[in-house]
Amino acid sequence: MKKSTILMLVVIYIVAFFVVGLLGVSIRSHYQVNYVEELLVKPLEETQEILQEDVENGGHSAEEIKNEEDVDHIRYNRKYTYRTVYQADLVLKFKIQVMPENSTYNKFETEYTEKPNIFTVDVNDDSTVYIHVKKKGVINIKFLSTDANRTESDLYITVFKEGTVLKGDSIYTD
Repeated sequence: MKKSTILMLVVIYIVAFFVVGLLGVSIRSHYQVNYVEELLVKPLEETQEILQEDVENGGHSAEEIKNEEDVDHIRYNRKYTYRTVYQADLVLKFKIQVMPENSTYNKFETEYTEKPNIFTVDVNDDSTVYIHVKKKGVINIKFLSTDANRTESDLYITVFKEGTVLKGDSIYTD
């Protein structure tokens, strides 16, 4: 090939590279990210019967966090506090709901200190979490959104020994 043909191909390649690069940037600038505003931790029906909200230690609370640079960008960090009594083969089941539902990154991560002698955790693809309780103790699990917002919800469960009776805000032991 002639030098002029090779030079022309190189120039066309460089121009095409920049055109595609600029169009790609302009298309990406119109892409909107919907951030996760909150993670709701809801006990499933069979778990609601054996769990009691621990009002003495905060119950359910939400902390509103505003972004100074973007006032429309708000997130809520939540805290859920429960108590229950240990039973053999106790499994506590929760559904984690990402809000809003049309979030761009609607996945979450789970953080906890593993205590296999007290509890184990199974996180399923359908956003359900199963906590297998093996004996009395304190369970602390944190759920974090995977987007840049890093919304979090903390789940605290105090498991009392067998023979404990939970009535209202009072705890009675045998």
